[in-house]
Amino acid sequence: MTIEDRLEKLERELACAKRRNHWLLAGVGLALGIGLVAWAFGPATVLAQSTQASLREVRANSFVLEDETGKVGAMLAMTKDGPMLSLLDENGQRLVWMDVSKKGPTLNLLAKHGQGGVALSALEGKPLLHVFGYGKGVVGLSALEDGPGLVMGAEGGRSFATLALTKTGPRLSLFEKDKIVWSAP
Repeated sequence: MTIEDRLEKLERELACAKRRNHWLLAGVGLALGIGLVAWAFGPATVLAQSTQASLREVRANSFVLEDETGKVGAMLAMTKDGPMLSLLDENGQRLVWMDVSKKGPTLNLLAKHGQGGVALSALEGKPLLHVFGYGKGVVGLSALEDGPGLVMGAEGGRSFATLALTKTGPRLSLFEKDKIVWSAP
């Protein structure tokens, strides 16, 4: 082997060693960079993750939903009796609301300007459905322990009639000013 061949071989080995050193230095630099970034932003990442987790649950006593002009459209609130959700029309009149009080749940649907509505409740374990309109009358359906019942009332409750299917049989009663006028059987 000539000196020129030996020098050529040494030059190739030196070039290969330089490439290896270059890649090794790049790898160490990359590892140090990643380590430095992880060390610098690690606590921020943990804080961001805990913030994201806390945004999944929001706690408050009430929420008010407004449109772009500031008009209230809905409210969700904890009242002294329990939670209540209210939906309002464009004039701010509450037309739909439901609540859960100590006595039980209630759902109310009102017509505009108080022209009637529907109330569905299960107060004290007694399911009731009331349909009322124009301040002139009310119809109620119930499913009580002793059987289903129907109530029809007029003029603000001054006179009303009840039909009940009890364990002893059907019963029809007519009332005037909270006194039984007629009842059978």
